[in-house]
Order: sequence, then structure tokens, then C-alpha cells
Amino acid sequence: MKKILVSACLLGETCRYDGGSNPLPVMEELRRRYDIIPFCPETEGGLPTPRDPAERKGNSIKTKAGKNVTKEYELGAEKALRLCRYLGIEVAILKENSPSCGVHQIHNGRFDGRLIPGKGVTTALLERNGIKVYSEHEIPDFLESLLLEERKKEEIRRQKEEAKKKEAEEKAAKEAEIQKAKKEEERPFAKKEKPFGAKKGFPKRKSFPSKGKPFRKKKDKE
Repeated sequence: MKKILVSACLLGETCRYDGGSNPLPVMEELRRRYDIIPFCPETEGGLPTPRDPAERKGNSIKTKAGKNVTKEYELGAEKALRLCRYLGIEVAILKENSPSCGVHQIHNGRFDGRLIPGKGVTTALLERNGIKVYSEHEIPDFLESLLLEERKKEEIRRQKEEAKKKEAEEKAAKEAEIQKAKKEEERPFAKKEKPFGAKKGFPKRKSFPSKGKPFRKKKDKE
């Protein structure tokens, strides 16, 4: 089973900045198809739980109190990338709006609750290295794409099996024709003829007297 990286908070782990989590029921469906690897870039980068909220502005990430935590976020992103490379992970599902995991949007860095288009530090690094990243809002579409891919693979498999079966049938038919032709060649060119005089309509030979008995002529009628 393939492995997939998922933000730990989406799996119910209490690793959010406020000590909470964001569990999603749809993750159970994901578990049926993937070996889920939970990961929180912020705690892996050395930050505690709970912790001061932080937002990204440009290339820097600062807490609401003004503390620069960019290094911790970058370390968490590097660890996520190393883990993906080590386990051969090609897909990640990360928490939207997060300064580390945001996929399409993040907070604007002013701590006013507004969102802007952008990516978290971990998401940006993973994508630069060829790993496909989805947000939790895209999980239904992601699962649907998996289903379509499975159906496509099943159709290709079915077509291959049908082609293989047809090829086997054609080969068997051809072999049967070859065997039939060989038997025809082995048969006599013509049937044995009946003995001379035994053919229908051919006059029978007159019988001759046996040896030692004189041949008697029939008397002429008077």
C-alpha cells in the first residue's frame, strides 16, 4: 500500500498552536487506500504545543508577539521533505491556511483574520521537489480521482485479458486447421479398386469345366 503524508492535526492529534486538532471523518476513507503518515512540521521543527500563533509574511514567519520563528518552520519543512524521500511518498494532504501547511491560502501576517493567496513553508518546499500537495478541502476530489484511476486501470486490465483470450482462441483454431491438414495429407491418395470383373455391370466370366471332366457339348435339337 502506498504511503501518504497528512497533517497530524487532521488526524485528531492535538498539535495545533492552541492545543486543539482538526479531525476529519473522510480520513477513514483515505485509510482504506493509503498508509497514512501523520506529520506536524511545526512541532517537528521544535515548537511547543500550545504555542503563540504565527503568520507568514514574505519569507519570514513571526508570532503575534513578534518573535521570529522562521528557522523552526524551515526545519520542520526540511524534515517533511526528508521523510517523504525516505518513504517514497509522492502525495501530501496538509492543513489549509497554516503558515507551514497552507496549500492555496494563508493568513496575511497582520493577525486580523484575513486570508491571502499563498503557500505555507512546508507546502512550498514539497511542491518544489515534485510532491503533489492537496488541502483538506480537496480530499473528496482527490478520492474521486483515485476511483477514476482505479476504474481506468481495471478497464485496461480487462481489455488485456480479452485480447489475450482472443489470441489464445485464434492460436488454437489455427493449430486445429494445421492438424486437420496433416491428417488429410496422411490419408491414401485414392481408394483401393475392386478386383477385375467385380465392378457393377461388368459381364461375368464363363466358368470352365474342372480338370479331368470332358467338356460336353449340348446336343442339337432334332
